[in-house]
Parts: sequence; C-alpha cells; structure tokens
Amino acid sequence: MHKSHILFAFSMLFLTACGGSSDEPAPIIVEPPAPPPPPSAIVISTSGVITGFGSVFVNGIEYETDGADVSTDDNDAASESDLHVGMVITLSGEVNDDGSTGRAEKIHYQEQVKGPLESIDLVTSTMVVLGQSIIFDELTNLDNLVLEELNLGDFLEISGFFDEDGNLYASRIEKEDNVETLKVQGIISLLDTDAQTFQLTDLIINYSTAVFDDFTAD
Repeated sequence: MHKSHILFAFSMLFLTACGGSSDEPAPIIVEPPAPPPPPSAIVISTSGVITGFGSVFVNGIEYETDGADVSTDDNDAASESDLHVGMVITLSGEVNDDGSTGRAEKIHYQEQVKGPLESIDLVTSTMVVLGQSIIFDELTNLDNLVLEELNLGDFLEISGFFDEDGNLYASRIEKEDNVETLKVQGIISLLDTDAQTFQLTDLIINYSTAVFDDFTAD
C-alpha cells in the first residue's frame, strides 16, 4: 500500500475513536446545599423556676448566660454562681425559633419570704414564716437544711409561687444565718388608711413611716 494511503487510513481511525466519546453523557454537578438561615429570635420577659444549669433552664428553655446581667435583691453585681435550682427568677432576653433555646440578657432573683420559722407541720407539709402559710412537698429544693432538724426561730429564705388562696408554694427553702433584713411578699388585705396598716395573710404591717419606692401611700 502506498504510504499516503496508510497515513490517510490511520487518520480516519483516530478521528473515529475520538468521535465516539461525544456519545457519553455530560457529568452531573451537584451543588452543595445552601446553609440554613440564622435562627430568628423573639424578645421575651418571663418568670419561672430554675430547673438546671450548664446555662440556665427556665420553663423548659435553655438560656445561654454569657454576658448576662445577673442580680439579686442583696447583690446588684451577682453572678450565675449565686443562682440555684429552685429559685424563682425573672429573665429578659431572646428565645430562638426552635422554642427550646435562647439567650438571657438580664436575670434577677428575689426571694418571696425571709424570716424566722414560727411553726412547722411535717404531716401536712406546711410551715409559717412571718405570718405566711407556706406549702412544701417532695419537689421543693432544700438547700442547707433537713426539715426534721429545723427549730422554731431558725431563719429561712423561701422562693416560690402564691396560689389563689394566698398560700406560698415553696420551690426552694434555704436556711440562713446572720439575717439583717426580713422580707415578705403577699397580697394586701384589711387595708386601714386611717391607722396606716394592712395585712399580708396574718402579718400586720404598719406603713406610717415607710419609704415608698416609685409610688405613694395614696
């Protein structure tokens, strides 16, 4: 065969081989999924019992506390270490749209009663402090005390919620030493504006020399 014929045949074979690849499907390029949008948050103000830490758990929501402003009635510059399970706190911050996490901006703790024990009944699970009827049960967090070892006159700090009858359900009871200030919360009854007295359950309050905070006697 003539040399030019051999070169021509070889060229046709090469072109045929190359042309066969055009029948193969084009590769499929899979784009990575777009990142999810950042969670939206709802600004909230709430009150509830602390049920856990590692952050702060309140009403079933875990709040991150980094940078949160923590205060108590006795300490405006408190920290998370001053908070304990069973304390009723007020919290302002944000809840994420997942409904189970959020971020706390401010946390404040204020006990409902702080004063000497007047009576206790372990059978009915009740006690009286500063004239207030207090109910406790197996869910009440007991800090630094054993109920059976309490003595009348022991100073207690109690955090909890009032029921519709004005009784205080204790979510936390702590024994205190060296108490300088007594504290009590309650619903006013038997208001006498002439004598300038009222009652909080069985405790009679004379407010004739009281200093009013952001309101007046009227």
